[in-house]
Amino acid sequence: MLAGGTQVTRGSAWDATPPELALSPAPRLLSAGAAPFVGGFVYLPTMTLNEITRSAVLQAVAEYDRLGRDAFLERYGFGPSRSYLLEIDGKQYDSKAIVGAAHGYLSGREPLGRDEFSGGKDHAAKLLSDLGFEVVVRTVG
Repeated sequence: MLAGGTQVTRGSAWDATPPELALSPAPRLLSAGAAPFVGGFVYLPTMTLNEITRSAVLQAVAEYDRLGRDAFLERYGFGPSRSYLLEIDGKQYDSKAIVGAAHGYLSGREPLGRDEFSGGKDHAAKLLSDLGFEVVVRTVG
């Protein structure tokens, strides 16, 4: 049931909402025309990590190299990776920060913040592995 007592049932206009759109549970700043306004609610495209491409990751890595680790992490609001690192040509990168930044390289998308997804072995690290990248476990020392 929606605010105002409106009942949502199968076959209603709500069922016609495309699956790639989801009701945003929290307000977000939107540019004009950035998201459809339907029935008094703003709909935002859902974020899925599997949209991230190898090319987007490589663009984020290039930015990391240009800015340096500290500036890159600060720019995107991430801390150092605790467990998993992306390794390319002997260089190591903070895997979760790279994935968050890579999302911003997709057309029409913004970078993801650290609280919007998990960096663990079943999430960001898995995505990077699935894209053919080497992911290594951080060693203490």
